[in-house]
Amino acid sequence: MTTPLRVLILEDQEDDCLLMLHELRREGFLADWQRVETEADFRAHVTDSLDLILADYSLPQFDAIRALDVRNEHDIDVPFIIVSGTISEEVAVECMKRGAADYLIKDRMRRLGPATSHALREKHLRKEKRRTEAALRESEARFALALRGTNDGLWDMQFSSALPLLHSQTPVYYSPRFQSLLGYQEGEFGARLQSWFDCLHQEDRARVRAAFEAHLQKQIPYCVEYRLRTKNNNYLWVIGHGQALWDDAGCPTRMAGSIRDVSERKQAEAALRKAHDELELRVNERTAELAHVNESLRKSEERYRNLAQHFPNGVVALFDRQLRYTLAEGAGLAQLGITKSTIEGKTVAEVWPAEISELVEQKYRAALAGEETVTEISHQQCTHLLYALPLTNGNGEVYAGMMMTQDITARTEVERLKEELVGIVSHELRTPLTSLRGFSELLLNKQFSPEQQRKFLTIIEQESTRLANLINDFLDLRRIEAGRQVLRLDTFDIRALIRERVDTLPPSDTQQEVTLVFPETGLLVWADEERIRQVLANLLSNAVKYSPNGGAICVEASQDGGEVVVSVADHGVGIPRDAIPKLFSKFFRVNQPQTKNIGGTGLGLALVKEIVEAHQGRVWVESELGKGSTFFFSLPTIVASARKGVFVSLALT
Repeated sequence: MTTPLRVLILEDQEDDCLLMLHELRREGFLADWQRVETEADFRAHVTDSLDLILADYSLPQFDAIRALDVRNEHDIDVPFIIVSGTISEEVAVECMKRGAADYLIKDRMRRLGPATSHALREKHLRKEKRRTEAALRESEARFALALRGTNDGLWDMQFSSALPLLHSQTPVYYSPRFQSLLGYQEGEFGARLQSWFDCLHQEDRARVRAAFEAHLQKQIPYCVEYRLRTKNNNYLWVIGHGQALWDDAGCPTRMAGSIRDVSERKQAEAALRKAHDELELRVNERTAELAHVNESLRKSEERYRNLAQHFPNGVVALFDRQLRYTLAEGAGLAQLGITKSTIEGKTVAEVWPAEISELVEQKYRAALAGEETVTEISHQQCTHLLYALPLTNGNGEVYAGMMMTQDITARTEVERLKEELVGIVSHELRTPLTSLRGFSELLLNKQFSPEQQRKFLTIIEQESTRLANLINDFLDLRRIEAGRQVLRLDTFDIRALIRERVDTLPPSDTQQEVTLVFPETGLLVWADEERIRQVLANLLSNAVKYSPNGGAICVEASQDGGEVVVSVADHGVGIPRDAIPKLFSKFFRVNQPQTKNIGGTGLGLALVKEIVEAHQGRVWVESELGKGSTFFFSLPTIVASARKGVFVSLALT
């Protein structure tokens, strides 16, 4: 396979030029080349579209150093390699200072191919570095005000010119969660920096203070693990994140962040270190007596396999200095898509996919250098903690490494959902509560006409209903997921229920005409009428809400074999194709400009899906962006339910 290469050759000898092109072809390059001999021709052909410049050091009226200056004047990043019959060390150094990628002697022309490959890789690295630095600058500007911690325990401190930085009397806000993590009731912990420092473990104080000072004075990211004393005098391991704001003079004005309880992880790490130490001790004991090496090794491997087999959702493996796996055990092998036969005797590059093998190899080499590392990897749609540990002999020499993995997918997902829940609840609950409080205070503190009072009370009633509906959605979804919701099944005509929900639709700013399409005969379903009322209410409400410009809404119902299919169609904003697979997930909301001002929690469609599927039904959607959406759900008929034997109250699972 050849690589296209645009080359400009500064050379007055055609034979030397052809020899250069021959060496490039040997390296796998297909050159699109141009040979020039004078400065004028060189200037005319130097552009940023070139991939490579090859130049003889000395020509009758031109030389490589002058050619380098011309390239630099054009401010282009094109690798420049000097090819000369002879060149002194001083001249070579001067050329490298001026930006030459390499130099070589013509009687060693075979170096040209590798030198070209190296120069092109260096150019690619420079380009990636510039791109990365630009992205980093943009990211820092965009997120300078964002908190870099979690939502577990929040703190916020304001700096004042009246007090030195990190003075014990600096005022700090500690969230209720921060205080409860340490066992305090809200308001018990104090509101000064001294309260925090007093709880720091004696061994961690200098390190935590240094991390604060490095962030505030040098803007080094603040992320540190340390121990805090709780109210009952125990110590809690936490990881702290934070971000400061600086004024134009570079002085910090404010810093906010969070702490997260990582005691469980620390305990797991301690357990792994203990297991590692025990295994290492056993290995050292094996090396003490050469006559018993084979027997000791067999016993150690037996103990190791027993440890691995009882390692929950994990893998324990040994690897040698060639990064080749010598032994692997554990219940987590299947989760990684690996078997003993596909890992034992294989190298890292042969076992892991290319996208993560480089990272795994880096951690293993660190272990073979005597360093313990912990990192996260994503594989087979799961997240794993990967521990790499050195194994040493009786002389303290590292002779091999041990790898342990632990599946933390569930824990990572729980943390993500918790953060989503807190964000949504804080926003959706705050909005109606703000209205309720504001209008209540107005009515209490000022006199208004009866008409104005009625207007305010109507708003209060609407916001109260909104708040109650939000809370009910949360509770219903939790009951459904916990399997505590009972369906009260009965036979009813779904046409009547649809008419009822349409008639009770609240008025909107944009008038929508609702069309009902039913057969003349009844459509009897076997379902919980109240829950299906909830399904219809959600779908009709969405059809109105996501049709801000009005338009007709059509509700159809018909029998299809052993089920009744109901559809609600609108002519609203529609749904992007890539959002449809996630549409019925908890807390998911479509991110598009047309809907950013439309409120919601992302629970309604999740609730619809749970209810319909609990009835042995189906739910799906068809949509075209900008033209509208049609939501469908199906319910079993009385006949279909009888065939399945579904005639008792069922618990949602």
